Amino acid sequence: MNLPEVIIERIQKAGPISFRDYMDMALYEPGMGYFTSGEHSIGKKGDFFTSPYISPAFGAMVGRQLLEIRAAIEDEFTIVEYGAGAGLLCHDILQYMKENTRRPLRYIIIEKSPYLCKLSKRYLPEDVIWIDNIEKLGSFRGCILSNELFDNFPIHRVVMRDGLLMEIFVDFRDGFQEILKPATEELTAYFELDGILLPEGHSTEICLDADRWYNRISASMEKGFVITIDYGYQMNELLHPLKSAGTVRCYYRHQVHADPYVNIGKQDITADVNFSVLNAMASHNDFDFSGYVTQNRFLRALGFLSYLSAMEYSEEDKLFIFDTLMHQMGNQFKVLIQRKGLPYRRLQGLNLELPLEKKMLSTFIS
Repeated sequence: MNLPEVIIERIQKAGPISFRDYMDMALYEPGMGYFTSGEHSIGKKGDFFTSPYISPAFGAMVGRQLLEIRAAIEDEFTIVEYGAGAGLLCHDILQYMKENTRRPLRYIIIEKSPYLCKLSKRYLPEDVIWIDNIEKLGSFRGCILSNELFDNFPIHRVVMRDGLLMEIFVDFRDGFQEILKPATEELTAYFELDGILLPEGHSTEICLDADRWYNRISASMEKGFVITIDYGYQMNELLHPLKSAGTVRCYYRHQVHADPYVNIGKQDITADVNFSVLNAMASHNDFDFSGYVTQNRFLRALGFLSYLSAMEYSEEDKLFIFDTLMHQMGNQFKVLIQRKGLPYRRLQGLNLELPLEKKMLSTFIS
């Protein structure tokens, strides 16, 4: 059986499934999903590329921020990277830290895709440790990195119809079809925070898996930071009329479209991250808000421009790197930093944080 047949069989046996479960199967069904089959690729010939593919300067700046965090944690320092992909970010961080500190650290990659584990192990140092579940790590102090992780978490899709919050489910009748069912109390609860009202006819996404993720990492992290880099917006921005249809989209060979029911298992399915809800979820799991900036401001605050200028690239390449990381991706991507068990301190990467954005995000969880 191929993946569409597996999904259809599940629907025929148990009835319509939530879009969250459909997306989970399309991306992560063992041996058949987009991220588990070994067929997808990242980079110029793949479906998409991430910041580490543009230049090692990106990883160097993350490494520079990690060195400052390292100084705040006097004990053994552990970096835990979720969804490391081919391992480029890990490689560039370790290279930068090797050149700038002699203090020991552990680097853990949590990756559930056997294909991506095999890919990243080809050139990363032997002392990098791969595990598939954070519970296997035990208690630790350090920093968790998630670079473009949450945008591929399966999401629940909801829409407001006749004053009722409804969830989108997937059925199959001569083709995949979307139907509506009343949303669960768990989904509804996130719109009761701060009196948020989804406009009539407006569709959006909620990632309940992120709440469970924060719960798991909180159980293992004794103290430290979480750095999340992803594309997305705050709740008020996602409620704009221009986003009334939601933000789900698909990437297939660098082409973007809006149909998640084609190329099943062969295309990426993603949605914008809701940073307001993400921060609320973290707050529920003992994390404190530290800061929120665009990738552009984060990199600039860490000295990206001078670092890039000193690199041995042609001027044309430097211009491409600058334009891609600072302009094309720089404002769309955001950096959310949270902490546990540590007092507030202004990190270097947050020096250009806009007070209004910080106030809006922190108000959502007050």
